[in-house]
Amino acid sequence: MIPRRARATSQSWLPARQVDGTILELDDGSLRAVLECPTLAFGLRGENEQRAVMHAWAGLLNSLPHPLQFLIQTRSMHPTALADSAGQSATEDGAHARLRSSFAQLAGSMSSYRRVVARRFYVIVPWDPITVTHLFSRRREQLNREGAVDMLEQRVRWVSEWLRRIDLEPIRLGGRQLATALYETLCADTARSQPLPDERTFADLAALVAPAALEERTAEVRLGDRRGRTLAVSHYPKRLIPGWLDSLHAFEGDLDVALHLLPGSRGDPYRRAALEDAEELQDRIARGEERLIEAALYLTVWADRDEGLESASQRMEALLGSQLIQSRRLLFQMEPGLVSTLPLGLDRVGLRRSLSTSALAATFPFTGNDLNQDRGLLYGINPEVRSPILLDRFRLENHNAVVFATSGAGKSFFVKVELLRAFLAGIRVHVIDPEGEYAPIVEALGGSVVTMHPGSPVSLDAFAVPNEVGALSSRIATLLGLFGLLAGGVSAVQRAAVEDALTYVYAAQGFTDEGDTEDLVPPTLRDIDAALERKTETTTGRTRSEIEELRLKLSRYVSGSGRWLFAPSPQRLATGDVAAYVLSGLPEEERAAAMFLVLDRVWSELGRGAAPTLLVVDEAWWLMQYPDTARALLRIVKTARKRRTGLTVVTQDVPDVLASDYGEPIVTNAAVQVLMRQAPQAMARLTKLFGLTETEQAWLLNARPGEGLLLARGKRVPFFLPATEEEMRMIKHGESRGGGA
Repeated sequence: MIPRRARATSQSWLPARQVDGTILELDDGSLRAVLECPTLAFGLRGENEQRAVMHAWAGLLNSLPHPLQFLIQTRSMHPTALADSAGQSATEDGAHARLRSSFAQLAGSMSSYRRVVARRFYVIVPWDPITVTHLFSRRREQLNREGAVDMLEQRVRWVSEWLRRIDLEPIRLGGRQLATALYETLCADTARSQPLPDERTFADLAALVAPAALEERTAEVRLGDRRGRTLAVSHYPKRLIPGWLDSLHAFEGDLDVALHLLPGSRGDPYRRAALEDAEELQDRIARGEERLIEAALYLTVWADRDEGLESASQRMEALLGSQLIQSRRLLFQMEPGLVSTLPLGLDRVGLRRSLSTSALAATFPFTGNDLNQDRGLLYGINPEVRSPILLDRFRLENHNAVVFATSGAGKSFFVKVELLRAFLAGIRVHVIDPEGEYAPIVEALGGSVVTMHPGSPVSLDAFAVPNEVGALSSRIATLLGLFGLLAGGVSAVQRAAVEDALTYVYAAQGFTDEGDTEDLVPPTLRDIDAALERKTETTTGRTRSEIEELRLKLSRYVSGSGRWLFAPSPQRLATGDVAAYVLSGLPEEERAAAMFLVLDRVWSELGRGAAPTLLVVDEAWWLMQYPDTARALLRIVKTARKRRTGLTVVTQDVPDVLASDYGEPIVTNAAVQVLMRQAPQAMARLTKLFGLTETEQAWLLNARPGEGLLLARGKRVPFFLPATEEEMRMIKHGESRGGGA
């Protein structure tokens, strides 16, 4: 190939002048706004949902008043980018260092044996100036700039509203984000080692983001060591499968897909259209049911070697051919092709096809099942599209999660990996550990392990009231749940009697809802039992017999073998940054009560530090057996966000949890829902609750350990969870001492 004549400067070909806040200004004074959008799992939606999406998308096209560009960027994730995704802790001791080093090795191995990609979906909203010659050109230019910004903002609002109708929430890029969208494409290696400063304005943008060298050849463009080639779609079949762009996610390689739309006249029914029934189309255009849009679709493939570029080009051509779509290489037009696939809203090639809105509706660009935030913990790899699942629970609408799986499906493995990666990211971790399987990991991390057993010197302070306004009412509500658990359920009469007794004993000790409890002594269970005894002396008949029955059930904890749960002690429950509370040594009949008391005490201590906290409740079905404790757990779920706490509810007894009146609300109040392999008898209820498709049901019934379905941010993503060598070592060491599922 013969190179074309080199330009005077490496940045003279890039028509980008500056970034000013959320506005990208081009050399000719044109303005651009760039919106980043999430994706829709189009292929997993039902037929009616797909039809609704296509209808809304067609509505946007049919009312489009100005040009738009849609851009999909696919990039292989560099090992360092994946390794840095977990964040950085303030300290790096032995455990931190080993985990981080092992995680970096995992990131490198994942990138070497199977490409892990990151995708970004952009909408570029343009405003192009109207050239006017005027004596007072300087003043006219200033006026035009102000009017142009107003016009651009109107267009952004219009496009954003339509995207929301399609269930897409756009995020407008600005400052460094906007400049980086160009920088990472044109200077990929430099962008990793020398990121742009966090500034709002970049005055000389081309000089900043243009590559050091650009060479245009007949059928490729070279940016340093990278080679790029642009293909243009030249012919579409008569029918396209809705969401067909989803098939391009199977492409192995870095890729930019740019769809340029230029709306045509709504009222001219005589424009040519290469469709079978042109007369009917003309009538529909004349009636306003359809319109013609000039559409251009360009694809730039990237590689690091000449042979790699040719292989990538052939694979893309074959992929398009499988959809009966014809394409051609833009010979002698590689530079215009590159510009046309950058987020600039410029079509420098001009190879367009006239399509009706109904035909173009099949080219819905936001297809995909990616779940990838800028930062967060690595929850696995999506096997369908090879993208990492990076999620920061503390940036979601709430921070809670539920993990449902049958025994042996790997739910404990999943939670332990999350726990270790949360620790690595500087997140506090507390575990209610019924079987003692998390304790070895917590010990290895330098955390506190509190083993609860009869005669334990640790006080759970069940009746302590925080020094806060309104804390007394909250404490009484919590204790009502506890008494229901201790008695194995209470009647309405018994519940009222307990509430009266609690109100009385707290008042007798001087407690009020005004706070100021620092110098007050909380009541004891004996005080409450005495208040109930006095209640029997003033009542008769059924009420008296029910209260006596309640006292009999509580006697185990007042003076019997369970009294250790309420015994006072100067030693408080340890609540450091990492802690496990082991209940495996308890009699089964006391385990649920101890779990509730520990959860309550840990909960009262949360929110007092600046760091976010992950609170794991394993085998939560113990608490879901009784309405009062299930209600209390739901209350914690609903208020966790206020304390920067993410509650993780883990259970293998899915039917028992969902059978509770509070099970479904707990699930719906969890922003992250993890389903792993399920027993067939639980599938019907799960299918109804989560709206699982047949494909998803089959995936869950046949999932191997460590595989599952993760639901978050409106996405439903299949995953498999790879662990690092250090994570596996720590988990296996814990299993050899405690067990796991």
